Amino acid sequence: MKVVIVGNGVAGIEAALAVRAREPEWDVTLVSEESDHFFSRTALMWVHSGQLTHRDIEPYERDLYQRMRFQRVR
Repeated sequence: MKVVIVGNGVAGIEAALAVRAREPEWDVTLVSEESDHFFSRTALMWVHSGQLTHRDIEPYERDLYQRMRFQRVR
C-alpha cells in the first residue's frame, strides 16, 4: 500500500509516524515545498534574537525520514 501525505509540518509528520507504527511495510511519501526538516515556526523569534539555534527548534531528529523510510517530494 502507498500513502501520500500533503505537508511535512507537525500534523504531516505525526500522520506519517502513525502510519509507520500501524503498517511498517507501507510506502509513506510526504509532499511539501517546506524545508527538509520540520521546525517550530512560532519559535523563530527566539532564533532571530539569538536565544536559540535553528537546531533547538527542531522537535524531530534530522535522520527521521531516513530511519522511518519516508519519501519526500517537493
